[in-house]
This record gives sequence, C-alpha cells and structure tokens, in this order.
Amino acid sequence: VSTVNFTLEQRALQDHQTRHDAGSVPMFASMARLVEKTSRKAKRQHEIRVKTALMTATNYAAANRLANSTNENWNGGSLATPVQDMLGVLGAMYAPCTHAVMSLEAWQAAQQNDEIRAIVASRMSNDGLLSSMDFGLFFGIENVVIDEQRYTALGASTQSRLYDSDKIALLHVNASPNARTFLRNYMFRQGSGGFVVLSWFDPSFGSKGADFAKVAYDQHLVVPDSTYGAIISGVRA
Repeated sequence: VSTVNFTLEQRALQDHQTRHDAGSVPMFASMARLVEKTSRKAKRQHEIRVKTALMTATNYAAANRLANSTNENWNGGSLATPVQDMLGVLGAMYAPCTHAVMSLEAWQAAQQNDEIRAIVASRMSNDGLLSSMDFGLFFGIENVVIDEQRYTALGASTQSRLYDSDKIALLHVNASPNARTFLRNYMFRQGSGGFVVLSWFDPSFGSKGADFAKVAYDQHLVVPDSTYGAIISGVRA
C-alpha cells in the first residue's frame, strides 16, 4: 500500500442581484434563488470537466483506444464493425465495464447500424429497434448512459451537446474509496457535499447596492487507472 498526494484546485463562481430588482419579492426568497442559480452553474462547470476527462482519448491506456476512420463509422460506413469494435475494447479493459456513456448522436449511430439491427431483429417480437437495455444486455454492461444535455460554452452564441457526438466511453466505476476506478473526484470536506456559500452586500452597485453570492469548492479529478476504461471515437460521421 502506498500513498499519493493530490493538490486540489480552489474553484468558485459568483453572481449578484441588485436590491432594486430584489425589492419586488421578499429578500430571503430572492437570495435563495440567487444561491440556487449560482450553485447550478458551478455544478454544471464541474460536469463539463468530468465530460472532458471522459472524452479525452489520451486519458485511456493506448491499447484501450479505438479510432475509426470515415469508412468505419457506425451510421453508414461501408467497413463498419460495431460488434467487433465493442468486443475489442471491452476485452482490453482490466476490469469489467459497468458504464457506457455517450451523446444522443453517438447512440443514434448505433441504432442505425445494420449489423446491430440484424442482431436485435433476430429476437422474438423485435423489428430491429435497438434500446439501451438491448445494448447493455448484449455487451454485458449494466448502465448505459445516453446524455442529451446541451450547454453554451464560454464565448459561444449557440448551444452544443455536452458529450461529443462521435465518441463512446466505456468505464469501470466503483464508488468505494478503497477500490480502483477509472475516474475519481476528490473534494475537500467542507460545507454541504464539499460546497460552501459566501454572501455579502456591495453598496456600489446600482441605486440601492447589490447582494452577492459565491459558491466555492476545492476539487481535483484524477484517473487512477487508465486501463479501467476504454474509448471508441469515430462512431459516427
């Protein structure tokens, strides 16, 4: 048994509301909404960092990465072999896959593939429509996560999918602090689940001043074992 030290990043997000705007509703209710809104934004930023870690191919062991060419994408590629792709990377993992994570677009590429549709259609009372349960049962994956969230990136004017449209991440996830897992989130013990709130009043804003709320946390994402996950890119064109 050995120990490793990690340096946590101090992260914080703040927002404000002027007393003039807050005057239309009770002060307690307006501050509660301000804190709730800021907390949601802070947690969304954390989720984006998790997504980035899961969708970055270099976080996975070299043998656990598969990059398909244009002809090999699942939604119409003439050389597509989705079953072979999945079995290959699942076999490369050093632990059983517990989660498959993908965007709606990547999932639709799997649904459109002729090879997968033929397998599913061979089952009684099924015309070839692939469900997440079918996908999980066929490949022995307990949890299939199809993410449909959108967000507006910093500086962007339009929304985009949270998860990449052409990638599928396969993960071994274990919440036990004494067990190996592909990705672990370290949080400093403070506040509620690691989050703390600081509020203050600044009289220099607007005609009546403004109330500020800051949501802060100390956190660090770590990949303890890159062999405990796998990634397929180029799933769709």
